[in-house]
Amino acid sequence: MTPQNRTPVRAALLSLVVPGLGQVYTGRLVPGLAVIGAAAALGPLAALAVRVAPSHGMVWVIAGAFGWVVLLVGSAMGAFCAAVRDPTAAPPREVDRWYVYAVLAMIAVPSALGWAATVNGELVALYYVPTASMLPTIEPGSRLLVDRGAYARGPLCRGDVVVIRNPDQPYQFHVKRVVALPGDHVELRATELFVGGAHQPRPAGRPVTHAGEATSARSESPPIDVPHGHCFVLGDAREHAVDSRDYGPVPLGNVVGRVTHIWHRGLRSLPREICRTE
Repeated sequence: MTPQNRTPVRAALLSLVVPGLGQVYTGRLVPGLAVIGAAAALGPLAALAVRVAPSHGMVWVIAGAFGWVVLLVGSAMGAFCAAVRDPTAAPPREVDRWYVYAVLAMIAVPSALGWAATVNGELVALYYVPTASMLPTIEPGSRLLVDRGAYARGPLCRGDVVVIRNPDQPYQFHVKRVVALPGDHVELRATELFVGGAHQPRPAGRPVTHAGEATSARSESPPIDVPHGHCFVLGDAREHAVDSRDYGPVPLGNVVGRVTHIWHRGLRSLPREICRTE
């Protein structure tokens, strides 16, 4: 690179790739390194905030995203203006090397990747549903957006559609509906659900026409009192679902999060029913 190559567009694009890189490119070494350092610190700080205060996780997501936008836009505008003012300005020759720019970029990029991993691991996650066990609520082939921080902010409720880890196979994830909470008395009579003696209506919708999971249909299921620290889950397609009738009540620690949106031929939200925790 030579001084005459300091074009405003290239300077701005570099800063849009990694905040601060455009400033280095236009010879503003100290401000550029400061912005790169800020970008490198933003991800770990936001991730730490999520872990320390998960109940405010979405606040940290918004704050982190806003911080990245400010760094990207501000850095790009600054680099663009610097190149317009003095297109011959350049960093020292020993700095103005492609591998130096690559190293500087590598300082900030892991921060962004780490932040993205934290958001996915701690706050939201995407899942694919290949089976028909949740018909009519969730079609086979749907993709789910799951709020992993939902139960750090509020209680688990009857009626919530959640993603769980199978208690018998922890690396297997299921999407089910919570039908009973700790202390509830559960009975199933010919797939009709009774909680505390009260009949619980099934989700409305078209009838199930096929099954995508091993059939676990049964006319009766032994009554059970849900133990402390557990919940009882069922597939909405009760004739064709593997659920708590097979692996028993699910430890609350196995609840990954609440399903908030479903994508299947279009995006739709999954409204939460009135929260009944008692």
